[in-house]
Amino acid sequence: MEKFSKLYVKKCIKGRSEIGYFRSFEKWESEKIPLASYPFKEGDYFYHPEMEEDEVKVVEEMDENFLYISNRKESFLEEECTWVPTAKQIKDGLETIHWFTDTEGLNEEQLLDKYMREHERKEWDFDKQDWIEI
Repeated sequence: MEKFSKLYVKKCIKGRSEIGYFRSFEKWESEKIPLASYPFKEGDYFYHPEMEEDEVKVVEEMDENFLYISNRKESFLEEECTWVPTAKQIKDGLETIHWFTDTEGLNEEQLLDKYMREHERKEWDFDKQDWIEI
């Protein structure tokens, strides 16, 4: 299981709508459509407000409204969960939305910071603990 920093998880929570664009779905004849909200996939890491600040879990199963872990022993309402993407998922997402930039050697937090700064025109404010417009 991947280990993410508490700060990275918080950045994902606060940038939830922006990172939603890293996912897309195929619509008729492979037309890629960016989504404002993203579908979870099995194997994704996610955060839920009932978890510790730096805790993430892995989606093992899903249905229309819930994410499950441990053979459906524990469930979370999908709309309350935040996707915590890996560096590879961010790189794949950036490619999907045709945002090309040098990402070589960057970890997930550095990639998220770069995307937010260059594409969303936001940066992390350590005092406010949130993304702010620049």
